Amino acid sequence: MKHILVCLILLFPLAVFSQNYKSIFSHDTTIWNVYHCEADAGGTIRYYSYSDTIISEKKYYKILRESIFSSNQPIGYESSVCGYIHEDTIIGKYWFLKIDNEESNEALFMDLNLNKGDSMGIISDFRYMWIDSVVVDTVYYEDEHKVILLDKFHYDCYNEYKIEFIEGIGASNGFYMGERYEQPDPYALLCKFNNGIQIYSSKSDINSNCYIDPGSAIKNVFLDKINIYPNPTNNYISVELDLNNYDNIIFKLYNFSGQLIFNRKIEESDFKVKVNESGMFFIVITDGIDIYFRKIVVLK
Repeated sequence: MKHILVCLILLFPLAVFSQNYKSIFSHDTTIWNVYHCEADAGGTIRYYSYSDTIISEKKYYKILRESIFSSNQPIGYESSVCGYIHEDTIIGKYWFLKIDNEESNEALFMDLNLNKGDSMGIISDFRYMWIDSVVVDTVYYEDEHKVILLDKFHYDCYNEYKIEFIEGIGASNGFYMGERYEQPDPYALLCKFNNGIQIYSSKSDINSNCYIDPGSAIKNVFLDKINIYPNPTNNYISVELDLNNYDNIIFKLYNFSGQLIFNRKIEESDFKVKVNESGMFFIVITDGIDIYFRKIVVLK
């Protein structure tokens, strides 16, 4: 009896530290509603999974996507497969596999085993497998879910947030990897459903029904009266505005890592911004409530 008790005592720490991370999938149907912030397009996208498959002797969950045109649109209205996810809940890593035109690319999109100060690669374009190194800002727990906060921003047309990896939920910028050429920045997770029951709602879920109309968060005055050129550019970004009121209008420029490299209050109708490095950049023009978002490429 004593030997059994000793063995149990010795094995208890191993059992505690070998507990798995939570799966991001439910046993039936899993749904994520994600908002795509675009000045002239965008809208709410539903990503969902209800089956798995075996690819190269590994278990993958099939991810389907469809655009949502109303808050009560039934699942499967107009869907297509956008990728596959393999998860290892023992080590807390989650990969996204995209098969496009018979080409397969796979990348780690979420890692829950990271600590503060660690870095991981964030994929920006599956065509070229561009990867940017991003540092972990904070690690904390919320409602028994481990959360990894990265030092990289994403947007929902209202606000900007640092990307989060949320145990049992997914990434706070959704499955941007499921889109053909998109970067991780203009996507925001609204909510998640497991087996038809809503289990998560993000800060971006302002309508409480997990649906935002395309372009509803962007002022028409921004769309109609802002001109940014050229794109791509070699050196300067020219900005022209035709606004009646310049109160509280702020221009921000972020690099691909989400670092703010230029920030100024707009007080004139046109100005230029010099960029000293090449790459993908993100322009945000805001009055503190609404946001105009634009991607721009600088070639040196």
